Amino acid sequence: MSTNLNALQLAFAYDMIQRIIGSDTVVDSVELSFLDDTFPPDLLRTCGFIDARGRLTEAFTEARAEALEALPAGLTQGQKLALLDLLIEAAASDGVLAAEEADLLSEAAALLSLSDLAWREHLTSLLATGKIRRGDAGIE
Repeated sequence: MSTNLNALQLAFAYDMIQRIIGSDTVVDSVELSFLDDTFPPDLLRTCGFIDARGRLTEAFTEARAEALEALPAGLTQGQKLALLDLLIEAAASDGVLAAEEADLLSEAAALLSLSDLAWREHLTSLLATGKIRRGDAGIE
């Protein structure tokens, strides 16, 4: 499979956001709305990632696996950070950034081969803007 980078980013983000919103064991309507608004079923169907019943397809599984290989080298640092910003938005969509969600954000940064320094600097800048708060999820 040779999927374009946009589709690979979509597969990576969709998978990570599903994991993030489910990580605190409470998936509320706000989180589900975020998922549906960010990844409309028509978009996922167009990419071949879900079937007519809304179930994930083999094409999604393949794109998700390919994303882990292609995105670290195929995206710039800025693109990686933008992708992480989307994940942060999902994590905070219910108003709470749980520790489990913060752990998955760090995992996503590592999967994208984003350096620890770049990730820490990005977190520091988010703290400065107020997008996330110092006490949230144990972020120090």
